[in-house]
Amino acid sequence: MTTVHKQKWKFQECLSRELKSDNTNTPIKQDLMDSSCTNVTLRGRVNKPSLSVPTARTSITSDIESTELATEPRLLRQELKEMCINMQELKGTITNLVVAINGCNQRLDSLETRV
Repeated sequence: MTTVHKQKWKFQECLSRELKSDNTNTPIKQDLMDSSCTNVTLRGRVNKPSLSVPTARTSITSDIESTELATEPRLLRQELKEMCINMQELKGTITNLVVAINGCNQRLDSLETRV
């Protein structure tokens, strides 16, 4: 391979992305470039109304959602009350353990004084 050939050489994928020839005179290209095409329909975007008319189905689902939303805070409060009760029981158990550990420490201290 000569140095000139090496300098002009390009990777195969790079070559596949480049235009092979000037094809601006093809009939398809001319049709696309011609702005006076009559067989193309230009449509504007249809905007949907922001407020929808409630139907029976939407009112039923909204009623169900509203009742679910109403029960959620009640369930949350009930769970919080149960959690507070469990925490108070746990606090009492920990207090009993601390008392028992203090009693064990006192007995160990009295054993040390004997020895």
